[in-house]
Amino acid sequence: MDILLEDDKEKLIKKAKTIYRGLKRGVIHKGQFGKIVYELPDDYDLQLDINDDAFIKLGDNKSDNAVIFYFVDNTSGEYKPYELTNYEYKLYVKQLEDCKFKPFDIILWFEHHEDIK
Repeated sequence: MDILLEDDKEKLIKKAKTIYRGLKRGVIHKGQFGKIVYELPDDYDLQLDINDDAFIKLGDNKSDNAVIFYFVDNTSGEYKPYELTNYEYKLYVKQLEDCKFKPFDIILWFEHHEDIK
């Protein structure tokens, strides 16, 4: 009965949280020698704008709630942290947004600071 009484904003928030949990880990790029996988942070901020678009705010590169990227070697299966510059991090998060979240009308957003190394 609660589902029937929910308003549209609550439904959109639940939908965005469910999609986020479903896409929490995955592959962003496959190559001949391995693949790059990502892991979304547990700590994020979900907001709806006036047009009911869902925005998920993540951390920037090297912050506590940043997206973590790993390189997985095809031969050994070993996970190695994938170090990215701020520019590369921005590109990877944008690619993650375009490939995984845009089909669900969810926007990934973070405040990036150029001075973080």
